[in-house]
Amino acid sequence: MSRPSSNNASGGWPSPKTNSSGPACKTRPDSAGKYVGSELDLRLAWTVSPNLLLEGGWLYLIKGSYYSNLLNQGVAGAPNDKNTDYVFLSMRLFF
Repeated sequence: MSRPSSNNASGGWPSPKTNSSGPACKTRPDSAGKYVGSELDLRLAWTVSPNLLLEGGWLYLIKGSYYSNLLNQGVAGAPNDKNTDYVFLSMRLFF
C-alpha cells in the first residue's frame, strides 16, 4: 500500500498529535491497557407476522482492566469499572 501524496509534513497521513476521530478519552495509546472486557448476550426474536418482528434481550458487560486503569490514572470523564447489565426491546416493521 502506498502512502497518499500530499504537501503537508506528514506525507498525507494524520499527525500522531491530532486525532479527528476516535474515543473522547484522552490518554496515551496503551497507557490504560488493551483489555476492554467481554460480553454475554441473550437475544430472543419472535416473528409475529410477515411484517412484524419483536426482539428482546439481555447483555452483560464484564469490564476489563482498561476501565479500572483509566480511573487509577484520574482521567476526567472515565466510566466506572463495575460490570453492567443492559436490557433491550425492539420492534421492526417491514413494508
